[in-house]
Amino acid sequence: MGEQKTMGKPREETPDQWSPIDVKHVPGSDDIYVGIVGDGIEVGKKADNVWIYHYHMPTEGAHRWSLSACGLHDVQSVEPLTLFPSLACEDGCPSHGFITNGVWTNA
Repeated sequence: MGEQKTMGKPREETPDQWSPIDVKHVPGSDDIYVGIVGDGIEVGKKADNVWIYHYHMPTEGAHRWSLSACGLHDVQSVEPLTLFPSLACEDGCPSHGFITNGVWTNA
């Protein structure tokens, strides 16, 4: 196997330590952090204000913390948070799962 390249903060420096937005670790995951910004979110609306950090591990390229908005997802519950459909990464990154009742479940 080739040398793993990293960019930015190491995996051990989690977003709750340095992110400019208030984020919380999502139970059930190793590296999923969620933050709600702006005016919040509402059941039945798009999750435009939900932001997710995860440790991105593409097939090729640098491993790094990545921040994504969830504007294509629907809010099914606010507290605890439930989003639909599943959240999936790209570029060969294995991060794919659901946030249901505030807990991450791998797909």
